[in-house]
Amino acid sequence: MNVGGPPPRRRHPGVRGGPACYGPNATAPATLLAFTDVIGIERAVELMSALLGVSVSTGSASSCRVRLDDALDTEDDRVRVAALLR
Repeated sequence: MNVGGPPPRRRHPGVRGGPACYGPNATAPATLLAFTDVIGIERAVELMSALLGVSVSTGSASSCRVRLDDALDTEDDRVRVAALLR
């Protein structure tokens, strides 16, 4: 009997554990919070969990920022996006 904790996880036959894949409803806010540089990645992840009920790892939030940085070609692009996010 499991008292006071979450129910045990059950795996479906043939399904293995692996990296999580987050959809746009988790990726967009994680990217926004990570890109603004107002708070750290750890705090961004805490806010995601508290406000949206979505657990995102610090590695995932950090990679969201890296992907955005890679998509922005010039410093001009970065400044423009930062201005839009304010």
